[in-house]
Amino acid sequence: MDSRRSRLLRATVVLAALTGLAACTAGVPRTGEVVTLSQVTTSRPPETETLEEVAGPSSGQSESEVAVGFMNAMNTGDVSAVQRWVMPEARDQVAAWDEPTTTVRVYSVFEPGPEYVSGERRIVPIRVKLAGQLRGGREWYPATGDETLRLELESDGGDARVANPGPVMWMRDVNFSRVYASVEVFMVPDLTDPSPQLAPVPVFVPKGDEGSPDALRLRAEHALRVLLDGPRGRYDHLETAIPRGTELWSFTYANGVATINLSKRFTEPEGSGLVRVGQLVWTVNRLLPAASVQILVDGRPAGDLGVDLDRPWRWRDAPLAGMWPRRSQGHQDDSILFVRRGEIWTIPPQTGQSARPVEVDALSPKSAPTWSPDHRWMAFLAGSGADQSLWLVKRSGGDANRVDDLVGRLSAPTWSPDSRRLYVVRQDEGGARLLEITRDTLGFRSLALPPLPSGLQPSSIAISPDGAFVLAVAGRPAARVEDAEPVPGGQLFLGQLGPEGVIRWSSRQLAPGLGRVSSPVWADPVTIAFIAETDSKDDLGKLLTARSDGWEPTAVLNDSDVPTWGDIGHSLTVDPTGRSFVVTARSSNGASLWLVNRQEKLAAPLTFPERNAFDTDPSYASH
Repeated sequence: MDSRRSRLLRATVVLAALTGLAACTAGVPRTGEVVTLSQVTTSRPPETETLEEVAGPSSGQSESEVAVGFMNAMNTGDVSAVQRWVMPEARDQVAAWDEPTTTVRVYSVFEPGPEYVSGERRIVPIRVKLAGQLRGGREWYPATGDETLRLELESDGGDARVANPGPVMWMRDVNFSRVYASVEVFMVPDLTDPSPQLAPVPVFVPKGDEGSPDALRLRAEHALRVLLDGPRGRYDHLETAIPRGTELWSFTYANGVATINLSKRFTEPEGSGLVRVGQLVWTVNRLLPAASVQILVDGRPAGDLGVDLDRPWRWRDAPLAGMWPRRSQGHQDDSILFVRRGEIWTIPPQTGQSARPVEVDALSPKSAPTWSPDHRWMAFLAGSGADQSLWLVKRSGGDANRVDDLVGRLSAPTWSPDSRRLYVVRQDEGGARLLEITRDTLGFRSLALPPLPSGLQPSSIAISPDGAFVLAVAGRPAARVEDAEPVPGGQLFLGQLGPEGVIRWSSRQLAPGLGRVSSPVWADPVTIAFIAETDSKDDLGKLLTARSDGWEPTAVLNDSDVPTWGDIGHSLTVDPTGRSFVVTARSSNGASLWLVNRQEKLAAPLTFPERNAFDTDPSYASH
């Protein structure tokens, strides 16, 4: 660890191969195994991916050429093009890929191997580096590793054709991004909430022709059809105010107005008309931000749903604007909390500011301070090892209150979006327990915590701004919990959160192949950020962002953007505006906090090193 702290930070670009990652069963490494992928140029086949080969095979091609042509044809997403490369009796099987719910397995690179004969079959092996899997035509599941497709070739009139196309389509990641687009549809975490908020759900829809002026409209239409299908798959614990069975008759976009024409079912009297309007408007405006959204039923104004539907709506109109889930509305005195020499300090999230101590009468060392989303309360841990306790204090002043009988090895606290509850993970020899603490009474209870894959146990959690999901860092439980600080980080999982705890976990980790993950945070309701570090001595920690479904992990800083500020630490947060990340950096001169702008990709110091004073544990800054 000491040698690690002496290295200089070198945040590297995540290779395109590392964005891939399919939730497949074959070829996936064991849970916890880090797979280092390197760029492979010989397996990207621009010289073989000709227009002629995609259109169809030519007479006299070898088995290997036909196998490569078949792979390239799948990259187009055009089922009719793929059918030309398979045996006649296999074409009906390929035709099934045209269903909107078809599964697409995605890879980053492929390498054809030498053909061989097995029995009476001619085989061409194709090794692929997995990049992901689209399930149900909408949900992304990441993974990593290698898999080998063994394509069987037979003769059709003397020419080679693929006889076993398989049950699903395969597509290269770059081609997948040309065919499919990641969009958001808006479901509801709790229909009984008197101040309803929406839950943005990332899904995929057909992208359409990028050069077509109608492409965005088509994506919005597909997104609306997904929305009307209601919550399903990994989002089936959410709700919708739109009556089930509502059909989309038409969707048009002209002169800045997006018109949604729905079936009569939309006007069913039960449920909130305002929320169902919010779901529609937010889903359309995320793709067409400037559009006014007019809602019709059977071609006419929708009638009385408790909201004026004679007029068009936009996402920024009140009260729709308040439905976007956020951790706070923003405050003039927002600040970042951090720990120095075991005490809590605060500093505005701007360069050139001075830190000042927060006076709290509680046991030291203190750690993991965090503001509540409404910025009126602060929670923190006191003590060390297996003797940590949870404390709360009002921002306006007053005594710090300890949660009685809650002692142990505790994770950093994370707040519910309404600032009324906190959540921690307590670890001991009996395993990990998820605890919910009520702010006003300081009472706590155990919540459901189902097993993670492969016997992993969560060590920390982070609640999403809509309260519907939870990120967990998980690792293998030790035979006994030692007092020594464990190696930070683990594997990252997404969980569905309900009133009684975690409902279920994602079947696979969100960031496979990227190493150990630390300090996952919700940068916004659909974007997560985290620190990732492999065991390679040349691969230092990287600050990454990704969609909450694990799609497209991306380095925030490129090599050329990184100053020689030290070695990136394991703590991460975002400033109250959501525009910058705050990370720790350690060097031979000490430790400091740095601001990293999300859009401009610039880094600037927030604090300066004080020898032997490590500015650790910044809070999750509300925004």
